[in-house]
Amino acid sequence: MPKTKVAEVVVLDPATMQVETSEDYTKRGWLYFSRKQFDLATEDFRHVLTSEANNIDTWYALGLSLKSSGAHSKAVEAFEKVLGLVDQLEDKQRANILTRLTHGQINQMKTGDWNLEKEVWKRVA
Repeated sequence: MPKTKVAEVVVLDPATMQVETSEDYTKRGWLYFSRKQFDLATEDFRHVLTSEANNIDTWYALGLSLKSSGAHSKAVEAFEKVLGLVDQLEDKQRANILTRLTHGQINQMKTGDWNLEKEVWKRVA
């Protein structure tokens, strides 16, 4: 049986990453997030937003990071910023999906349930 060559996976240490661009800060923020270092992830996402105030993906990432750290009221504010920017997306399908995900995050923090009846199926529960 022939051996299959497996690609080598390089795991970056966010603490030793050299960051210069918004993209670098975003990558490092996600690495911190994946390691449950939410305060450091939040710092990196906030850094990006100082120069890219309308970066919808970074607002969503910030919301997730704040939610994961237990800062629910600040997370809701970040997610509400996403909802305020979503109409600017040209890809309407992406905008629709992001709107649903964002409402779900907010609902879950406020009520403990994603409860997307109103947002997804346009039904009032």
